[in-house]
Amino acid sequence: MSMIPLDLAQAADPLEEFLSDPILTVACVMLIVVAFGWVVISRLIVRNLRKAALAGRRSRRVEAMRPERDIWSMPP
Repeated sequence: MSMIPLDLAQAADPLEEFLSDPILTVACVMLIVVAFGWVVISRLIVRNLRKAALAGRRSRRVEAMRPERDIWSMPP
């Protein structure tokens, strides 16, 4: 009776296969590094966008409190 491919795949030690192929190891490590970097950088971008949105909202509130300036009564 011949073994089906699934049985053959389960018979091999996955850690041994992972460590025996250096290209696979490097690819997996790079995938983890890129995924982690993507999460960190996207969170930084979102934080900066939120800060800019709040700063814009605050500056509009301050401008609304300022008295209207008459350009004819004050020199530039």
